[in-house]
Order: sequence, then C-alpha cells, then structure tokens
Amino acid sequence: MSLPSVTALVTVHQVERYVGEALDSALAQDYPEHLLDVVVVDDGSTDGSAGEVARRVGSGRVRVVRQANAGYVAATNRAVAEATGTLLAVLDADDVWPTDKVRRQVEALGERSLLYGDMTVIDRDGRVLQESWLEDQAPPVGDDVCGLLRGNVATSSSLLLRADAARRWGPVPVEVSFADWWFALRAALEGGLGYLAEPRTGYRFHGENMSLGTQGPERAGQLRASMALQRWFLRRLPERCAVEDVLGAWQSFADFGVELMRAAESPFVPLVPVSDADRAAAVAGAEQARALLADGRERAAAAAAVAAAAADPWCAPARTVIGLLG
Repeated sequence: MSLPSVTALVTVHQVERYVGEALDSALAQDYPEHLLDVVVVDDGSTDGSAGEVARRVGSGRVRVVRQANAGYVAATNRAVAEATGTLLAVLDADDVWPTDKVRRQVEALGERSLLYGDMTVIDRDGRVLQESWLEDQAPPVGDDVCGLLRGNVATSSSLLLRADAARRWGPVPVEVSFADWWFALRAALEGGLGYLAEPRTGYRFHGENMSLGTQGPERAGQLRASMALQRWFLRRLPERCAVEDVLGAWQSFADFGVELMRAAESPFVPLVPVSDADRAAAVAGAEQARALLADGRERAAAAAAVAAAAADPWCAPARTVIGLLG
C-alpha cells in the first residue's frame, strides 16, 4: 500500500529562538522526503524568525507564505489552505517532534479523521520538565465529544488529520482561538477521534505559550475563547451522548465562567455575548427539553437543555431542566 503525502503546518510569530529547531525536527522525520513537505505561514513576525525560516528553505521542502499579523487561528487557516498533502501534521513553531512522529501516526491513523498524542513538556533549552502530560488520564477517543469538551488534551503539535476533513471543518472561527481543540472536537462529533500515546511531542513551556502558565487578563482572554468554543459545541451535542457526560461538559463550561470572573477580578465580566435570537432559541430549547424529559427521552432532553443553556446561560427554564436531570 502506498504511503500518503503529509504537509507539516507551521505558523510563525516572533519565535526566532525556537523556530529553527522546530523546522529541523520536521525535516528530520524518518518518513520519505518526497512525501513530506512543510508550509510555513509567517504571521507578521518582526524579529529574526524570517531569517531562521529562510535558512531551511534551501532544502526544497519548505514553502513560506507571509501575511500581516492576523493571529494564530487565521494563520492556521491559511496554512490549511496552502497545504498540498493528503494528511496534515500541525507543528507549533516553538515545539519539536521526535523523528518517528509522522511515520508512527500515519501507520496508526487507520480510518480515523484525526489522531492526537501525548507530549513531553520541555523548557526553553529543551530540558525535560514533565515526561508525560497524559499518562495518568484517559484521553477521549472515538465519539467522546463531551469528554473532550471538559478540557483540551489534543495539543496542536501532536495532531495528524486528513486534509479533506480539515477543509470540511474549516475555516476555524477566529474567536475560538484554539484550532487544535476545534479540529479534535469536530473529529469527535463524527466519531473519528484517535489517540496514540507514543511518540510524545516536545511541548515547550517558556512563559509565553498560549496554554500553560497564563494569569490575570491574559488568562481571562484565554478562558473567554475557551468558552466561545465550548458554547459552539454544547449547542450541537448529539443525542447519543450519555446524560452524565452532557452534564459534565456543561459543568466544565460553568466552571470556566467562574474562573473567568476570578481572573478578571470582577463578578460582572461578560461571559458570552447573548443576542435576542439566542434568548429566543434558549426559551424554545428549554420547552423542547422539558417535553423530551416528560416523554422519558433523557439523553435527548439533556442535549436540548444544555444547548438552550449554552445559547443563553441565564435562561432559568433551561437550567431548571438541567437540575432535574442532575
């Protein structure tokens, strides 16, 4: 059986210190060179990142696209659009891949839409801070969208996904900020989410990352983006999900709201924007949920009630049904 072509997607913004090592790790993969190329989207870098990238272009396997700074998600969308591979492997510009990452994930992908893996946390200089991020957890797989909604464990640099799926699921809405979580959740909605514990991607913790170590206003912004993403999926949960899983996903959304108020140091911080259409959808959804519950269809009632509450978190009838289910 012939091997598929793979495009590594690398978005770059002010990562002069790390991007060279990231690209070198992509070019050093033990996967056939003619089947692995790299698309770099330079998202308006003003440091020496462009020079580091340029030094790798001579390999003939690195193609660079430059754009004005538009943010990580917009740059990822551009990278997906520019990619030519049948499969896409995301690599954050400050992370590193072990040499067998692509090959082993391609071998394990099977019929799935997306595969993700564990990570080893490293510091600025590549020293190991934590050998495994997920070894004590049960990473969501298959159609476990509710489990994945409780927190993002499918980190960018561990992802391998089908290009046609990425384009079907995209473009990623820029307000959600987390392209990796979006892709993994879309895969779970379709029942095509896979996990491979090894090899582990090198996730670099250097104090400027999007996900780890943020506090104060920066953490508040991250939580607001997380809630925007969770809200989108909570409004679209399939009826197949168990009641306790649906309620657990809703509780995670509510917990993020509490943490957001703490991070913003105000109980009056806006959590999610709610329009008149959202309020109307919440009322109608709550009525539907109550009718489904009366009919004994608890799973459908849970999905409808949580969708209503996600549309308008202040909708009392929706929260009442959630309380009855809990």
